[in-house]
Order: sequence, then C-alpha cells, then structure tokens
Amino acid sequence: MTPGTYNPPSGRGESAVINRLAGTNIGNLVNFGGLAIAFDGVTNQIDSSCAGKNNALNNSGYVGKTFAAPTALDTVTVYGSNNSGFVSGSNPSVTIDIYGKNGAVPGSETDGTIIATLTFTETANESAGRAFNIADKLTMYDHSWARLAQAANANIYVAEVVFTGWQ
Repeated sequence: MTPGTYNPPSGRGESAVINRLAGTNIGNLVNFGGLAIAFDGVTNQIDSSCAGKNNALNNSGYVGKTFAAPTALDTVTVYGSNNSGFVSGSNPSVTIDIYGKNGAVPGSETDGTIIATLTFTETANESAGRAFNIADKLTMYDHSWARLAQAANANIYVAEVVFTGWQ
C-alpha cells in the first residue's frame, strides 16, 4: 500500500461516521466551550457553548482531528451555533475550507491541502450544518480540519464537526 493512498478492498461498503472520541482534537477554537465541544455529538448549541475564537483578529480559526488511524474521507459536516451562526455579526460572508494532511500535526490552520471549500452568507441559525462532499475518496489523511474565514474581527463558533469515511 502506498502511504497516503487508500486501496479499497472489493466491496469496501458505505462510509461510516468516524468515531468522534478517537484521535486528538486540533485547532485554535479554544474559547467558549473549547475544542472538545466540537466533538461532543451535539450539533444544536448556542454560541457560548460552541468551540470558538474570541474576536478572531486574523479573521479565521480552525478545528479538526488527528485521526486514530489514517482515514479516507467521504463527507465532512460543520455545524455552527443555533443563535449566531458561525460568526457573530449580521450575516457575514464566511468561507469554510476543509483541509487534509499526512505526517506531522499541522503547524498552522493552512498547513495542509484544501480538499473542499464553500463560501456563503451565513444565517443566525447554522445548526443544520454545512456539508462537504470530498471528491477524492481514495487519499487517506492523518489529519483533517475545517478552517473558517470571515471578513470582520468577530467571534467564530463551531458546534460540531462530523467526519465520514473509511479507516
């Protein structure tokens, strides 16, 4: 098997939700509820209970996982708060980039390869989540994360990140 490549057996089956408690949480959304909140299984939370970043001075933040085993991703769903969305403020434009990386833990929020992206005008209630279909379902990653970027120095909120794929 080539490192970083998933060689699926015949009949690999449907993707499954990756165990949210396995692996190590990574990122800088350590305010409010902290990183662990983004992997507590609760997708519908108020902003003060989310993983977050106060007044994101560099206008961005990230949250994700170092997986317990290399993982080929199928989808990633990122959930915002149910009362402020992903960003405090009046429905700002938000970009969410999903990253993947092999080897060392990411040294920054952009230290990897963008594997999916979406720019949208958010709403106050983002508890339905934003789903990303990962086009390359063969490459296995040691780490994956969601990077949220916005135009204002505003708080960033993430209620939950859910990865599906194959380990």
